[in-house]
Amino acid sequence: MYVIWDWNGTLLDDTSAALNALNVILTRRNLRPLSLAEYRETFAFPTVKFYESLGIELNDDISREFHEAYYSFPAKLNSEANAAVKYLAEKGIGQSILSALRQDHLEKDVRHYFGDSPQNQKGDCPHFDHIVGSDNLDGGTKFERGQSLLKTLKSEGLSPEDIVMVGDAIHDKEVADALGVKCLLVSVGGHAHHRLAAIAQAHSSLLSAVHSLCLA
Repeated sequence: MYVIWDWNGTLLDDTSAALNALNVILTRRNLRPLSLAEYRETFAFPTVKFYESLGIELNDDISREFHEAYYSFPAKLNSEANAAVKYLAEKGIGQSILSALRQDHLEKDVRHYFGDSPQNQKGDCPHFDHIVGSDNLDGGTKFERGQSLLKTLKSEGLSPEDIVMVGDAIHDKEVADALGVKCLLVSVGGHAHHRLAAIAQAHSSLLSAVHSLCLA
């Protein structure tokens, strides 16, 4: 068995920061801010279409505007993230991270929370074999980077049947299906539990999810 973690909203508890940043953008445009419940009922990837559904007129600076606002709000590691990652490591289960966040931002964040220098080597960030992000800040899909990670894992002797993606979004299930790997969803981020449970096995906590993997 092998686990591919999502980052934002899964290991990183940043839903409030993301919502606050979105509401900054909405307020600047005289659009109605969203409540947390509304956000968790409607948020979707790719974020471009989500923004359009809210009446936000897109421009080339929208990603920059969002991330400038996003980083002004606090985020923290999910309260169970360390325990969940260590639990899998103690069981001998390999782990990587796949995120839509730009690679340099992702490495900086993972370095801050999990290690001194995650350079895709176990010696630098011992619990993660690979830290795989995007090449932009557009909040698009993870399909292409997921395919690249899967190719790497196959070269290391894993087959898709061995791999489980753990994330907090409908898009994580879409990526898992496209890659031909299993998926577990956790309602700790930007999606309400019932939205996730409608499409995959869903858990309310990270520890519940990883414990279920080891019992399967």
